[in-house]
Amino acid sequence: MLESAKDRTIEAAVSASSRLTDTPSASRPQEISNLLSSRTEREVLNGMKCVISLISRGEDGLPYFADVIKNITTSNIKIKNLVLIYLTRYADVEPDTALLSINSIQKSLNDKNPINRAKSIRALSGIKIASIVPIVMLCIKRTITDPSPLVRSATAIAIGKVFDIHTGSKKQLIDYVSRLISDSDAQVVSSTIKTYYKIKDELAKSHKIWEPIHGNFRRLCSLMNDLDEWSQCFLIDILVEYSRKFLPKPKLFYIDDIQRVIDLPDDIKDIPQVAFEVSFDADLELFLNSLRILVYSRNDGVILSVVKALFFLTPPKTLVDFEANYALVRITKSSSPQTASFVWQLITYISAYDKTIFGQFYKQFYVFPTDSVLVAKSKLEILSSLTDESNIKYILEELKYYALNSNNVTVAKTAIKTIGACAQLSSEWNKVILNWCLKQIHATSGLILNEIITVVRFLLQQKNSFKENIVNERAVIIKTCHRLSKIIQDENLNIASDAKGSIIWIIGEFTVVAENEIGPDVLRTLIKSFSKEEESVRYQILVLAAKICTYELKQIKNETGDYEDAFNDRMADNINIKMFQYVLHLSKYDDSYDTRDRARMFNILLN
Repeated sequence: MLESAKDRTIEAAVSASSRLTDTPSASRPQEISNLLSSRTEREVLNGMKCVISLISRGEDGLPYFADVIKNITTSNIKIKNLVLIYLTRYADVEPDTALLSINSIQKSLNDKNPINRAKSIRALSGIKIASIVPIVMLCIKRTITDPSPLVRSATAIAIGKVFDIHTGSKKQLIDYVSRLISDSDAQVVSSTIKTYYKIKDELAKSHKIWEPIHGNFRRLCSLMNDLDEWSQCFLIDILVEYSRKFLPKPKLFYIDDIQRVIDLPDDIKDIPQVAFEVSFDADLELFLNSLRILVYSRNDGVILSVVKALFFLTPPKTLVDFEANYALVRITKSSSPQTASFVWQLITYISAYDKTIFGQFYKQFYVFPTDSVLVAKSKLEILSSLTDESNIKYILEELKYYALNSNNVTVAKTAIKTIGACAQLSSEWNKVILNWCLKQIHATSGLILNEIITVVRFLLQQKNSFKENIVNERAVIIKTCHRLSKIIQDENLNIASDAKGSIIWIIGEFTVVAENEIGPDVLRTLIKSFSKEEESVRYQILVLAAKICTYELKQIKNETGDYEDAFNDRMADNINIKMFQYVLHLSKYDDSYDTRDRARMFNILLN
């Protein structure tokens, strides 16, 4: 009967406390204050739970400060823990009242239970009142030699909090950090590493930033696998910076020329594209070997820190030796979108230098319909970096599919740009891609057409043998120019200024091949809207007029020979030359300096 009554009483108390947090705010403070002032520990505990619950829901718990603080002397561990949590949050708001609890917290440092001692030093350091810093410093001096690693670990965290409140005791705090970082327990070292990482920017101002690391470098490398995951991240970043500052750079030995040895360049782009062997300093090799097992960590942050260390301290091929390339690809599938986005950018940067690192994983970078625009653009950029003779056939087919079938216009446009970038692999693939783009001009429209035209212009501007070969394919050129001329003369089509400028450039580039059959008609249409066009389009219209005029002058010269009078008469009657003179007249009053200067140059050259 007694046990049954006890259980029902506890259930009733829990039910009452849960209802209390939902009562109207007008009557709630008085009821909670009554619970906190009760002589029954169960009611006080329920009151503390209500206060913490209100705080977690975003409500203000400050009105209960006095009622909460007077319970600091309780012997109930659960109540005391909740009071310490409350005190840490609101002590800086009511500093005078909070000082009354300092003595009780100090007494807890003599508790036999190390958990209570650790909570006490953590609570003391969490009370952000400058006047108690000397007391906290004395407590830290005492707990730094505590036999329990749990207390020493809490002391390491407390040092960082005191450093935020009061920086007048820097030297003493640095000494404490140096002692704790040499501790025999990995848990203590983990907490100390976090504190050191937090205060190292302040330590740099006093030129004592590396004092705790100098004598512990090798020991920290040996403890790397025993630390918790976030401490591993911090320690890797610290030791990377330390290694770059104090350890010799790796030596690169050329395989073809053994006598030639260079230090690893600071910029990844300066690393020679030849076969070489790498030699590491003993301490640097010790640090790198401690990272080898961390590549298989379950924490994405640890893997990224390892990759960062390898990237800054070693040649890129070391990523393959450590299988870090496989780890990065794995992260993109299993991590959060934010982390994956960062990894995609990292892979993009590395692939731009050395395509062999991720070349075997090129199928992992195919774009999925569910990918965000940012991820899709990163994947496409990676694919363009990884193309070579062995995989371009497969990658190009994928890119064509994205360009023509993607539901996202941005992805489709980026795919077309990537196709243009792949054309730089060789003149043969340049020809294949250019022919595909010319066919798509007849089959596409809208924004995709704008992008294809821009890519065609880019390909034609490349200095390669295909440009000379295509000049001989007159039928293809004339058909393409006719299609482009219809596009540019159609007022219903909304063509971007860049694409329009590219069309004009292409028509002008093949004026000789088309024997001036298309250019004059296009120029006649464009002159009507010259003043309404964008600056880049007006510039291309001027260049087109100059090319047409040059062709006409050459034709007239060939027909008239050395007869100057006949030459002048033909010039005076030629409509194409008159259009050129009219465009020159319009360009003299153009807003653009470039257009006006180019018009004056053409006027002198073709006078």
